[in-house]
Amino acid sequence: MDQPPLIVVYDAQCPLCQRARRWFERRSPENALQFVDCRSAARIAKAPMVSEDACRTAIQVVAQNGDVRAGVEALPLLLSVIPRWRWLGRMLGWPLMGHFARPAYRAIARRRLRLSSFLPYQKQGDACDGKGCREK
Repeated sequence: MDQPPLIVVYDAQCPLCQRARRWFERRSPENALQFVDCRSAARIAKAPMVSEDACRTAIQVVAQNGDVRAGVEALPLLLSVIPRWRWLGRMLGWPLMGHFARPAYRAIARRRLRLSSFLPYQKQGDACDGKGCREK
């Protein structure tokens, strides 16, 4: 019997988050991950334990057993379903790697909307600044 997918709660209004979603979708087996926008009714239905504020701060992953992991702690779980990237997930689970990865993740997450404005994959007509992304 197949395991249910991991539920990934992310900020769908953030281009950097959208790009991360596409990266994971291209590499993960079909039905291994289910992405849910943190501002949607689907989040309330599928991941009621995850607040909108929490998922706007860091990616949230709900495991099959109901455990929630956020930010860097979610990455080993996400990468565990991607065959060629499991090694990185295991490494990120090591305490020393997590010690270095946590501040880097927090720094990027805090500045993700500003960083998005520099990325070439941004949709035509969108404007991103430190307050969010919106159509021009």
